[in-house]
Amino acid sequence: DESSNDSFNQHTLASRHSGKETPRGWTSRLFSSSGSSSEGVQLPDYSNEETLLKVHFATKPNVPLQEAVEVLSKFSQSFPFAAVLPVQPLQYLPTEDGGVEIKFLRKKTDLKSGIDGGIRFFLDQKSGSGENEDDDDDDQSIESSSYGLEITAKRNSMGQSISKIMSEKLVIKAYVAALNTIDEAGETTNKQTALLAEKLRVTSLYHKWM
Repeated sequence: DESSNDSFNQHTLASRHSGKETPRGWTSRLFSSSGSSSEGVQLPDYSNEETLLKVHFATKPNVPLQEAVEVLSKFSQSFPFAAVLPVQPLQYLPTEDGGVEIKFLRKKTDLKSGIDGGIRFFLDQKSGSGENEDDDDDDQSIESSSYGLEITAKRNSMGQSISKIMSEKLVIKAYVAALNTIDEAGETTNKQTALLAEKLRVTSLYHKWM
């Protein structure tokens, strides 16, 4: 099915990558969804949409890129977005890059479609860990063994008759809160957050409502 194909495509992209280079076709397709689909449906141009969230992660020492990608993708794709917005009808689907596409739904009419915008979470690889190197040999060794991954959430304003900024705020803040549920001992009751903490660390975080 479509979900299985997305997982297979994500796995294939990651498994082809054995060095520091970005997997072919991964970064180049970021924010590039625009124009029309094969069914003639207009697609959003995310390059012109506002960034709601950007989180940069570094893999922990000796963690393979493929494992880190799979864990971060699973964290995002299994996030309970519907529970954050129990009143707002929505659907969220996994994407080929390991991210998530959230669609806000409404009653379809002759003048309006059933899609009322949404949010798109992108998963991208960045060169290096995103941290500054210093003169310490051990730190440089850790740096050289780390990969950088980035989650970027973009607004999809297509089809919106009124702003969904409050819904966007709740979704983004809930996602960030889940990243911050690890206590000082490195423990959490959330399985996906615990797996994320084993493989990755947050090196920078920005969101619209900071």
